[in-house]
Amino acid sequence: MGQDTKAGIAFNLLRRDILNGNHPSGKPLRVSNLSVRYGVGIAALRVALAQLTEMQLVVPTPPRGWQVASVSLAEFQDLLHARMTLEVALLEDAIDHGTKNWETNLLAAHFQLAQAVRPLGAADTLAYRQTWIALHDSFHAALLAGARSAWLKQNHLQLLDQMQRYHQAIMSLVSSNTDAMEPLLTDAFSIPRHGELVVAALDRDKPAAVTALKRHGDITFALSQRILGPDRAAD
Repeated sequence: MGQDTKAGIAFNLLRRDILNGNHPSGKPLRVSNLSVRYGVGIAALRVALAQLTEMQLVVPTPPRGWQVASVSLAEFQDLLHARMTLEVALLEDAIDHGTKNWETNLLAAHFQLAQAVRPLGAADTLAYRQTWIALHDSFHAALLAGARSAWLKQNHLQLLDQMQRYHQAIMSLVSSNTDAMEPLLTDAFSIPRHGELVVAALDRDKPAAVTALKRHGDITFALSQRILGPDRAAD
């Protein structure tokens, strides 16, 4: 969709706020309220909402409403499995074909992630969460950037949108029970664990890199399982 069209503007603004957690999981989206919030006409918003429905970020609620898609452990497990499948394939190819620029950019992305404030305790605010998630996604993008397949990368980007929405939903639920989740959160935000992944990738050690990546995914799933619970939706 064109970036300069009214519908394109509405799409970008609404997508950003959904992914950043400003419109939480299950929240009704009233077109009249959105029109005032974004300064965009109702017709443009309806087009944007239709596009977001195709991306499964929004679901229609008859007769003429929408809401932010809900989250569930089952869907998150499916998304995480799809993401890890793509990331393993991309990581192995990046290790085989990554250039010196790839190595340099990966180190820079890891450094930036290491400087970010981890959203824990008093620092668990929406702003810190958004910053961490953005830098974390940038780190993973840099890790995989050396791979050659444009199609796999495009599919990976689409998965990241859904994962970002889940990360925000999970973190908002973690806030009410941080102490019980602290060990898992410490692992999930661990810079040394991300560093292990960088070292293995730069050493061109595919088995070690894949093992580190899968461990990262296991920690993410363990955290989501504690928060969402089996067959439990977070609305």
